[in-house]
Amino acid sequence: MIKSDRKDYILSFAILFPTIVLMLQQLLLGINFIPNETLRTYNIILSSLPLIYSFKIIINRNTRLLLFTYIVFILLLLFSYNNYNNRNYILSESFFLLFISIPIFLSAASIRNIEILKNVLLKISFIILIIGVFIFLYILTGKVDFTVYNMALSYYLLLPTLVFIYQEKSIYKLLSVLSLLIILLLGSRGPFIIALFYYATIFLLNTKFNSLKSYISIILLISISFFIINIDTGALLNFVESALGINSRTLSLLISGEIDYDAGRNEISKTVIDNILNSNAWGFGIYGDRPLLDGTYAHNIFLEVLIDFGLVLGTLILLLFIVFMIKVFLSSKDKTLFLLFFSLGFLPLLASGSYLKSIEFSILIGFLIITKKTKKWM
Repeated sequence: MIKSDRKDYILSFAILFPTIVLMLQQLLLGINFIPNETLRTYNIILSSLPLIYSFKIIINRNTRLLLFTYIVFILLLLFSYNNYNNRNYILSESFFLLFISIPIFLSAASIRNIEILKNVLLKISFIILIIGVFIFLYILTGKVDFTVYNMALSYYLLLPTLVFIYQEKSIYKLLSVLSLLIILLLGSRGPFIIALFYYATIFLLNTKFNSLKSYISIILLISISFFIINIDTGALLNFVESALGINSRTLSLLISGEIDYDAGRNEISKTVIDNILNSNAWGFGIYGDRPLLDGTYAHNIFLEVLIDFGLVLGTLILLLFIVFMIKVFLSSKDKTLFLLFFSLGFLPLLASGSYLKSIEFSILIGFLIITKKTKKWM
């Protein structure tokens, strides 16, 4: 293995290792192996170790980007600290931003061989799915308590689901169905809908509507859809609850036709929008949504950026980001891979999570940079 490839393996592993740690956290918490706060501390330390090791590579490959990123975010944090209401959240959450999120972005942006990243993605996906299967089996056997749904678990499983969908071999497609089934039974609807979106999108991208195979695929898809629509949904839900002992929230919402249930997000959005319109032109600063929402976040990346940076700068940031993504997509040689990272890192932030704490969003930004290959300013 040449030295450059070895460095790309290190960087690829560093950005994906935290997801393995977080999946293990779900397992260990379920079996009450260790207290939550203690486990959280160990997780941050473990996640940061590969990133610390990767910093030498980042310095050699992307010194300018490293300095630029940290200078910008330190200045933003200092500016935000002037807002008294933000201080507690800056002190409690900025460590993750500075020592996990940003290093993951820098590591992703420093990868040169995307094929190595894809190879590591596949290997990590196997590990995450195996942990997910263990959690599922522990729930079935009663060794892990399960109430209604596990949002975190389903978002971690979104990675292997999308990666297996991306692969061409049929065995990987079956693994994606297995992962998606666990999401459906144990998780929230967000990852389930995102996975279906990715399924449909790559099907349309890869299907040439001028061959017998394409028409057979379409007929098969319509037949499966017709079967799903006409299935006795009440009996299905009763079977899942009685046979498996699982009360699936996502399955219940699908069956009841309430998949668009907002779970209080409309009230959160209303509060954030009111404050955006009544704030000064520069917003409330980093973590500006937290004090307004009693510690939670805006649940929408557009609203979060606007509340943090204000209507003027926030709108400019969002427009530049959207234009940049569109340009990268149009120039990308592998659009299905682009959509994988887009589905993993951006789509969840439309209804959940925070861009300041999302590992997947950090990976997406780094991926956009290495895909664009316009590094003159670095």
